[in-house]
Amino acid sequence: GFTGSHFGREEEDRSVLQGAKLGQQAADDDGSGQIDQEEFVEAFGAALNLSKMQLVHLFMKIDVDGSGNIDWDEFSNYMFLERKQQRQEESVLKLTTQTFKDKNNPMNFHRGVCRQHHKTFQCSSAWITDSIWMPLHRLMVFASMDRSLSFYEYTRGSFELCGRVYTSVTRQDMGAPSCLTLVTQGTYDSETLLYGDMQGRVNMLNSKAYTVLPPRNLTLAEVTQLGEAHSDWVTQLKLVGELGTIASSGMDGCIKMFDFSTNRVRFSTRVHRKGCYGFAWCHAYSMIASCGAERDIHLSHGSTGRKIGVLQGHTSSVQHLVMHEKMMQLISISVDKVIKVWDLRNHSCSQTLIDEVSHRPENIIASVMFDHHRNRMVSADEQATVIVWDLHGGKICTVSSMAFDTAGRRLLSASIDGTVRIHNYNNGTLLKNFTHNDQKTEVTDVLYVSSGRRLPLVVAVGWLQKVLIWTETTIESRKDTMNVSDPRVMSGHEEDILCLSFSLPNTLATADAGGRIIIWNLFGGYFQK
Repeated sequence: GFTGSHFGREEEDRSVLQGAKLGQQAADDDGSGQIDQEEFVEAFGAALNLSKMQLVHLFMKIDVDGSGNIDWDEFSNYMFLERKQQRQEESVLKLTTQTFKDKNNPMNFHRGVCRQHHKTFQCSSAWITDSIWMPLHRLMVFASMDRSLSFYEYTRGSFELCGRVYTSVTRQDMGAPSCLTLVTQGTYDSETLLYGDMQGRVNMLNSKAYTVLPPRNLTLAEVTQLGEAHSDWVTQLKLVGELGTIASSGMDGCIKMFDFSTNRVRFSTRVHRKGCYGFAWCHAYSMIASCGAERDIHLSHGSTGRKIGVLQGHTSSVQHLVMHEKMMQLISISVDKVIKVWDLRNHSCSQTLIDEVSHRPENIIASVMFDHHRNRMVSADEQATVIVWDLHGGKICTVSSMAFDTAGRRLLSASIDGTVRIHNYNNGTLLKNFTHNDQKTEVTDVLYVSSGRRLPLVVAVGWLQKVLIWTETTIESRKDTMNVSDPRVMSGHEEDILCLSFSLPNTLATADAGGRIIIWNLFGGYFQK
């Protein structure tokens, strides 16, 4: 059922929608069902308390198709999107370096802290998978995708490489180290390094020769495998001292408890249908909280692996968990940079924070596809950026030319892969794709031509040595196709065409790499000079 707040929001949305409809009808002076820019500025100037320039920019944002008129669909969609964004901003707490209020208690204030960069040094040419500090030996250990464990000694504020071992020859099927942990006894009387690998094994490093150079391969005698391996790579290891076990999680969705004294698996439980990214141990409740790709946080009993509960609230995969034992709180962070604080006493979310500051890498690749026709790869990230890659050279298929339409509301762009598109540059909406059946070569220049009562034209030239002319049909319905094909072609150049220019009423000039300039009648399609 719906709560009172849901009913209140629904009634509020209905009221806003009715008011927007009345405002749109009042602004439509000519009764066409659409509002042009002048009607919009005149009708909403006083109500919104904005300058004429600000109203013009707002009109361009609402005018998704760039037609110069706003219909009811565009108007209502913009209203709903604005209200959704406003509610999201009201319901979350931003984590910034400025002072901000606590979401749950407005009388409390918090302040984020930015750590200063200390030192950068090159550890390996391969991807670093994990690192750990060994306080007894005063060593910093790095695990890398090249199957190396690198040991750096910290002295006088600097890190010096003092040892490096490789796990590649120990066993033929041993994978690269993916995570690290330490097993200590007493007050750091001894410490043993354990690492999980990408073949699912949990390994104990018996060797004490950490500070041995040159780099060498580990022998079988220096590595001990603990219990039965995961069926996929190990994502996290942690010592659970009170149980005398080593807990591990893997991309097979399982959590295993290894008995450190017997090197056997005490229990194994699969709490995730997909990969498990990590976990946190709660000493007070003898409980494991684990996270993965399913967006939910699973709570399991630490001695039996029996499922206790589920914490739901994240809208993206949860990447990492941290336990705050003193406050009985669990802190989780998801891949969309949303941080949640959970009260383990009642399994409720007590605080939500969002970090909207861009960090590097600020984008996460969401999808990758392969174009087998042109041998190109297309990738898209979570900020809605689409990049086309040339697999032969590894280069991005960049934009080679741009032009505005006559009204300056739409942006025409061409790429080195031969694609021509038109966008509403105020909100980024793709409006049209212009295609042809010739060889897909670089477009060097593109032009939007609007002359009198004729339909607008899109003209493109490039390495094809031809002039391609598309007629842009009027956008009268949202159901119209985005693709405009079968361009008119004008031939005459024998070299790559580099640029073009148009002069009213019908003159088009093109120039090629051989120095030849041709003057065309654009609408007649023949040479003038």
